Amino acid sequence: MEDAELALLIKPAAHYNRKTKNLKTMCGQLIERHNGEIPNTREELLALTGVGRKCTDIMMHFTFSKATIAVDTHVHRVVNRLGIAHTISREDTADKINEVTPMRFKHHAHEWIIQHGMKICIARKP
Repeated sequence: MEDAELALLIKPAAHYNRKTKNLKTMCGQLIERHNGEIPNTREELLALTGVGRKCTDIMMHFTFSKATIAVDTHVHRVVNRLGIAHTISREDTADKINEVTPMRFKHHAHEWIIQHGMKICIARKP
């Protein structure tokens, strides 16, 4: 697929030009390193171009059913406002929330916190 065609498909996403290049590079890495399969470890996912902590945690949670809470802007805001964490970075928030949340609650907690942050504890006012 040509870069321009892929860019049009993902244009609604922010930074679509950079993401186009990253996606093409990542596809090559998946073919070369993993025979076209998506790896299922955090380390292997993080080694792919354009894949960061949030993307890795989302993959672990939804694709591989691993108990982890992915931290986006909403989760970061809610967890800090509730005083569960006092962190600046989303990575530190992810470490803290995953440390203190019992395993049996992680799957649902991830979704509940995101929804709470999107609908109730919004950026401008809780």
